[in-house]
Amino acid sequence: MSVLWFIPVLFVIQQIANFIIFSKWGGDVILLVLAAVAHILVYFDVYKWAPFPGFVSKVAFALIFFAIGSLIKVKRTEFRWSWVLLSGLFCLFAIGFMDRVSSFSLDMARGDFGFPVIALLSALAFSYLVFGTAVVIDEYSKVVRRALIYAGSASMVIYYLHQPIHCFLKGNGYFDYTLGLIFVCILGPLIAHALMSRNSVLAFIFLGRINRK
Repeated sequence: MSVLWFIPVLFVIQQIANFIIFSKWGGDVILLVLAAVAHILVYFDVYKWAPFPGFVSKVAFALIFFAIGSLIKVKRTEFRWSWVLLSGLFCLFAIGFMDRVSSFSLDMARGDFGFPVIALLSALAFSYLVFGTAVVIDEYSKVVRRALIYAGSASMVIYYLHQPIHCFLKGNGYFDYTLGLIFVCILGPLIAHALMSRNSVLAFIFLGRINRK
């Protein structure tokens, strides 16, 4: 059940963002400012007085990521390799920081939001590093590009199925090494997605897709 928190959090964030962006007084910059304030207040445990405090805290913490993405999309910020380099360096710094500070952790599913600023910048830096890798792949490898496009189309199936597969395999001692476990947890949902895609009933129920002949 630990993967199910993400969808309702994302849905609420989208509604809040849409309301602020399309209000007469709002906009992308206003959204970013309000999201930054909401994000900071998470570390002061302000939301413990709210109904469903764990859920509200997750929304408040993650809203800023949506706001930054929305602003980048609107401004159509150019891709810069210098940012990729800086992102990579910051990721290395964050890894070193986590290694030295034993109390550092970040697990939104359990309401653990990590160190202020470091957690936010680490997530942004890693995301930009992934984008940079995707740009390289897009330019130099059509095969890998197609594989990643398919994986993207199956991302929701991977998201929902990897956890039960992981729990079953690891709980029964089938995999003692992490890479093999990760591979199976991705391959299994991809196979499930392929099978569901071929059946019109399963595609409609599980993928929200209508297969037209």
